[in-house]
Amino acid sequence: MKRLGKLLVLLAIAATLLATASYAGARARVGQLIGNERPLGDRNITFAWKGVEELPDRPRAWVFSYRTNRLHLSLVVKIYVLPTGDILKTVPGNLAARIEAYERSREP
Repeated sequence: MKRLGKLLVLLAIAATLLATASYAGARARVGQLIGNERPLGDRNITFAWKGVEELPDRPRAWVFSYRTNRLHLSLVVKIYVLPTGDILKTVPGNLAARIEAYERSREP
């Protein structure tokens, strides 16, 4: 019985470490995309355990949602990131170009 308890504790620790690494990787990848100036604000991060309904094949992914932004967008900005850190999709689709244009507009 002691061995089963130890095994369960070790499995829980391993699962926590994997989840933490996945979250850190996803957050770092989104940070690379949006840059240092942070044109997006009011962030909400969730993990779609049952899959992202808006995407084909409903993959499990981290969903980064931003409600306010300085990119002159009236919609909610969403970034879907796989647990491995790969970006699946951005809404709007040209988000990287808009962020780049925003950063160029702030240069002296």
